Amino acid sequence: MYLSLQICRALAALMVVCFHVSGHLHRADHLGEAAALAHRLCSFGDAGVPFFFVLSGFIVTRVHRHEFNQPARALPYLIKRAIRIYPIYWLVFGVTYVGLRLMSPGNPLLPPDTPTLLWSVLLLPQRDIVWGMSGAPVVFVAWTLQYEIAFYALLALAFVRTWWLLLPLLLVLLNRAWSVLGTDWWSYFISNNLVMLLALGSAWGLLLPVAALPRKIAAWLIAVGGLGFLTMAVWEIGFPREHDINRTLVYGVFCMVLVLGLVALEDSGWRPSSNSIWVRLGDASYSLYLIHAPWMSLATLPVLALERHTHVISKLGGWGGGLTTAAITLCACWAALQCHVHIERPLTQFAKRLAAGFTA
Repeated sequence: MYLSLQICRALAALMVVCFHVSGHLHRADHLGEAAALAHRLCSFGDAGVPFFFVLSGFIVTRVHRHEFNQPARALPYLIKRAIRIYPIYWLVFGVTYVGLRLMSPGNPLLPPDTPTLLWSVLLLPQRDIVWGMSGAPVVFVAWTLQYEIAFYALLALAFVRTWWLLLPLLLVLLNRAWSVLGTDWWSYFISNNLVMLLALGSAWGLLLPVAALPRKIAAWLIAVGGLGFLTMAVWEIGFPREHDINRTLVYGVFCMVLVLGLVALEDSGWRPSSNSIWVRLGDASYSLYLIHAPWMSLATLPVLALERHTHVISKLGGWGGGLTTAAITLCACWAALQCHVHIERPLTQFAKRLAAGFTA
């Protein structure tokens, strides 16, 4: 396992959490203008999503590429991927669903019918009108997991013949160019730029040589990728969305360059400490991604109660909104670490024991 990539997971998850928390607090019926500065500073945080997609495509392909062209390994691979995604997702989904049913029966996050509920539980792609523009009821951030599940399924083709991966990629490229599958929602789904980032990460995971690159090249890759990402982030803070560039692909390319540099650096012998809080948060990044949305909704309740009675946050202005965003984010990180150690990891180990006969 590349520990530096675990740190990247932590940073990507943290960006997404800050983006959502600051946006949530910035709502007019919450802190409003008091959270405007925090929301502006975190406006690039959704770039953590393309970061995740590049990492996922690269890591999963890199880990399993020695099994490609071995059809018998396809089923164990799919079971392992399912164990990684579903157990903790089902738990968070179930708890959140019950909570919404009890406290807010008319909440638009709730699935409108049984087929939608089942589709959501299985993380299958849904029309974006199901919930806002995400298409993921209850746990709204799960829309990205729909892409992950589709990617895992398509990558299974490589276990039969590696070149079969070119078939879905060719279909995606044709659809992007000429909409050969039409213009319905599922056509949009496979043509999303995030699919291209999964493909980019997967291609490098497959093609990158096992032999380590020189450290000087690794350092240059890290510098170019890191500085490019930061420059784009600063530009977006200063000029939010006032450009026509494809930000998802730009962020994704810089992330890929950074990932290649970090992998080359670790392959050459350098490794960060495994006890680093950032590595541990990277291990817990999936828990953090799943639980931060319900957590921020719960954590906002005492914040709003305090604000109604004292107005202390609005009196502090931007500082008040910023400190509140930081406090909720840090508490979410702590909760995710506890969830990973005491729930996600034991649950995953239990699922692995149940499936041991199929994954050997």
